[in-house]
Amino acid sequence: MLNKFKIIIRILIYKFGLEIHKKSLLNQIDDPFFVLSKLLDGQKIKLIVDGGASIGDTSARFSSLFPHAVIHAFEPFPKFYNILKKNCSRNLLIKPHDNALSDTNGQKILNINKSEGTNSLLKTKLDKNHHHHDLLTPVGSVEVKTITLDELFPNAIIDILKLDLQGGEFDALIGAKELISNHKINSILCEIIFDKHYQSQKNGTELLSFIESNGFSLFNFYQCNYHQGKLIQADALFFHKSTQTLINKNADKYFMQFSKYLNLS
Repeated sequence: MLNKFKIIIRILIYKFGLEIHKKSLLNQIDDPFFVLSKLLDGQKIKLIVDGGASIGDTSARFSSLFPHAVIHAFEPFPKFYNILKKNCSRNLLIKPHDNALSDTNGQKILNINKSEGTNSLLKTKLDKNHHHHDLLTPVGSVEVKTITLDELFPNAIIDILKLDLQGGEFDALIGAKELISNHKINSILCEIIFDKHYQSQKNGTELLSFIESNGFSLFNFYQCNYHQGKLIQADALFFHKSTQTLINKNADKYFMQFSKYLNLS
């Protein structure tokens, strides 16, 4: 009787362990940073741009996944920038900048909102019925320095360009038009807002079309946010067509292993 009980316990532990493993694998598939580390050759990644770095969490994640890469982290909001600078002070490969990535070099007004994570160079589009109305309520502003990627990296190849600029992604890409036209950006991880949060904000489909029209292919959406069943925001991962052979090869290898465990094949 005792032996049967032990066998049952072992079976339950085994099954429970498999379920945990499956859940872990599914979480990895839905993690764009982890997917990037699998689809790109991590040892060869030299330059990453983290646009909208906040306090440095994403830069730290990139650094852990791509330990040989130099990461330029841009955060114009003074409060966040000071924390970013402190958080990455021991990692010499993370370079903090207090500039906002944009389409011009100079100064612009950064609009500060009640939820500081929604701060933007664009003014909020206030509507009392908007589901994020409270978060987007303006509480102040500050003048910040702006710079273009073309100005900063005229001769470099950016392996990963991450943009989380609260509606300012399109302007940042305009500021990288030379890099883009010369095929010097290999991948883009970009926040896409389909819902109108800010004045002068490009529609999400316009931003998608612009990126794809410049030689990039959409790989997948991550961290999707919905409201009343409608997709309002997501992180979109793109790869330049010049990387497609490598991406397809690694995707086949990577997802084949996942299919084995998740019974997706």
